[in-house]
Amino acid sequence: AAAPATWLLPGAPVAAVTNAAAGWVAVLCLMPNGGTVLHVRGAVRGRVIQERVPLARPNEQLEPAALALAKDGAALFAILNDIDAASGTDEGRCWVAAIDARSFAPLGPPVELPGTIDARGAIVLADDGVCWIATRSPSAGFAFLFQLARAGDHYEIRQRQSYSGLSRGLLLAASERTAAAGIDRRVEFF
Repeated sequence: AAAPATWLLPGAPVAAVTNAAAGWVAVLCLMPNGGTVLHVRGAVRGRVIQERVPLARPNEQLEPAALALAKDGAALFAILNDIDAASGTDEGRCWVAAIDARSFAPLGPPVELPGTIDARGAIVLADDGVCWIATRSPSAGFAFLFQLARAGDHYEIRQRQSYSGLSRGLLLAASERTAAAGIDRRVEFF
C-alpha cells in the first residue's frame, strides 16, 4: 500500500472539509500565535491553493469551532467562538464567516450570533444553500437556532429561534428546504 500523503499545516487543525468536484481540501487552523486561518490544498497532489486565508487576528480572541461546505460547493462557512465574550457573559457569542469556495474571498462581513458552538452537528446545510446553525449558552440554559441565507453578496439571518431551560444543545438535520431540530425530548420542523 502507498504511504499516505502528509502536508504541513500553518497551525493546529480544528476542522476540515473536502470539495470532491473542485478537488481541494480546506482546513480551519488555529495558529501558534492565536490567529485563525483557512488553509486550502489540492486533494490529489497537495498543491497549496491558499496558504493562509486570515479569519481572525491573534488579538481578537476568536477560537475556531466549525467548518462546513454548502451542498452546491459555492460557499464555505467558518465559525469562530468569541472566547472573551464567552467568559465575560452568560451568553457568549460566535461569528460566522461565509467564504466564496472558488476565490476564497469573504462573502460580506462575518455574522454575529449569540451563544457558542459546542458540538458536532451544530451546523447543517440545506440543499437550497441555506445554512442552519445551533448555538448554546450552557451557563444560562439557552440554545439558539439560526437560518442564514444568501442576500446578494453576503449572508444574513433569515430566521431565529431561542429556547430556554435546555439540558443539552440542539441536534440539527436539514434536507432540501426543510430543517429539523431535536430539542431535549421533542423535534421541531422549519
